[in-house]
Amino acid sequence: MIIQYGGSMSDNIKVSVIVPIYNVEDYLERCLESLVNQTLKDIQIILVNDGSPDNSQLIIDKYAAEYPDKILALVKENGGLSDARNYGIPYATGEYIGFVDSDDYLDVTMYEKMYQKAVDTDSEMVVCGYYGVNEKKNTFRQLQMANGAEFGVSLLENPTLLYSNAPYAWNKLFKKELFERTGIRFPKGKLYEDIATIYPIMQYANRIEKVNEPLYYYILQREGAITSKVTEKTLQMFDSLALLNEHYKESGTFDLYKTQLCFINLKHTMLRFKDFHLYNDKALQKRMVKIGFKQLNQYFDNWKDNALFFDAFFGRKNSFKKKIGVKTELWWYGKILMPNGLIKACKIITGLLKKGRNVLKNKKFVNKYTYVKAWRKEPLKEKQVLFESFHGTAINDSPFAMMKELAKDPAFQIYYTSKVDLLETHQQVLDANGLDQVKLVALGTKEYQKILATSKYLVNNVSFPTYFVRREGQIYLNTWHGTPLKTLGKKMAQGIQDMSNMQRNFLQSTHFLHPNRYTMNHMMEDYNLNHLYTGEVILNGYPRNSIFLDKNAEASVREKYGMTGKEVFAYMPTWRGATSNKANGTGYEEEVKEILKAFDAQLTDNQILYVNLHPLVRDKVEISGFEHILTFPTDIDNYSFLNAVDVLMCREKKSEL
Repeated sequence: MIIQYGGSMSDNIKVSVIVPIYNVEDYLERCLESLVNQTLKDIQIILVNDGSPDNSQLIIDKYAAEYPDKILALVKENGGLSDARNYGIPYATGEYIGFVDSDDYLDVTMYEKMYQKAVDTDSEMVVCGYYGVNEKKNTFRQLQMANGAEFGVSLLENPTLLYSNAPYAWNKLFKKELFERTGIRFPKGKLYEDIATIYPIMQYANRIEKVNEPLYYYILQREGAITSKVTEKTLQMFDSLALLNEHYKESGTFDLYKTQLCFINLKHTMLRFKDFHLYNDKALQKRMVKIGFKQLNQYFDNWKDNALFFDAFFGRKNSFKKKIGVKTELWWYGKILMPNGLIKACKIITGLLKKGRNVLKNKKFVNKYTYVKAWRKEPLKEKQVLFESFHGTAINDSPFAMMKELAKDPAFQIYYTSKVDLLETHQQVLDANGLDQVKLVALGTKEYQKILATSKYLVNNVSFPTYFVRREGQIYLNTWHGTPLKTLGKKMAQGIQDMSNMQRNFLQSTHFLHPNRYTMNHMMEDYNLNHLYTGEVILNGYPRNSIFLDKNAEASVREKYGMTGKEVFAYMPTWRGATSNKANGTGYEEEVKEILKAFDAQLTDNQILYVNLHPLVRDKVEISGFEHILTFPTDIDNYSFLNAVDVLMCREKKSEL
């Protein structure tokens, strides 16, 4: 073996990062750039060339020469990922150790944030979120982001951490002492090595913390990656699961964590079964089934009754479905061991049963039936009104302003649509405005369907669901929600595929409100409404804008939210993705975060920037950790709040003006 050393390292290394390298010359520079530019300066980067036959060593040499104070370069004979990681551990001089796969890359703040979290909380293990990157489709999925509240304790204090964590080594930071104290290492020559290493070491950490941000970019299904194809080596997963189970047996904690370990074994076994469509070798399928069931029976005599797994994986909760549906569904993966005729018969029978069961279970189907039944058989309620803003994601805009006026008349029964997970937040808005007469109705529920079908008056600033059909006698006012400086409808790049329901809603409305002639002309043109729309076009100001004439309301809001004496900005960028292609929002996320970082650096202590993102992407962009930037408050409608700010900033691409 040959060992190459970099130059002199700092004596105060905080984090050592071990990077195994094998056949990654096309990805290595990107990975190393994200490492050498980490904002944590006291970092040691240990590059382990695992006998790579490509030009990776030339790239290693280049970076080792350029960053001698950071990089320690090692070369060894090929032994696999586990062997390379283990080889690097003795050379780590940092207080903490991290692992990076050389075809992935990192946010440059990753190790600073994780190290700071570890030090602040005195934790021996820290986890972060990550992105699953599909380079062919150029999409990013945020993963391992939820359940942040479960962390901050040891595994003994919260055993759910064992199965709510992905076992990957690369989105974690470990106290070096953990490896020294336990002697745990990655199993050489085994795939799915993280299962046999990370799960066992978790039980020894004094505390497991989490940085609830996606900081690692994991490349999904890279060409040539060792886990990108199903081969004979895939069976090594069962070896890694066995090593995991045996470790807990040897430590005397198997029974203590048996339910959670059973969950892990079932999950990984089931995921491999679900990959059967990737198997070209029928014999390999049979071996997978035999080994999988044999190992489950060996370690878990009651695995068929593991409610923790079945409820989570299949979403079934009642005992009948668990006995009849869940167990048989897992068991049917053994169908490849049956004669072909029996296989075909089973497929037909289970397919029919599944279709029938899915129809009966489908809440959307049941709820739409409720809408149709009420539409046909129940009379319109003359004093009933349904208001809706942005598909239930907000209680604001012109429908809200109109609703406040109507609520002064006690003769009306008023409903306002809200998404289920926002009911509590939206109730705060109603309470703050003294709107006791108004009742929230959860979007998509049976109650919503019935109210939509029987309300005499309907008011919306976007659109009702695709199944909505205005009844004879219903009065439907569509207010839309802004002046279209951006492109809309058929003039959007992907607009033609998304405009059908909007166009249908406009044509269903009896009244269509426009704040100015410019808006009217563009909306009618962009949605092909000219010569088609038969309702009444109203050219008037937006009801929502009346709040801007109320100076007393402005002073009250500034005082309530601590804005008095400060310069207040509101930033409301639009979103230019298509509703049928949510992946388009990913680049937008990163762009907004960079813009906010730039804003935060320029703002003074006497300035505040409030941000309100488009409803379609609001939940995808986390706004936290800034010194001068906050999100819009949730207990007040947007326009009452905007009345109190000094500057409103929007953002449009020049090509869309």
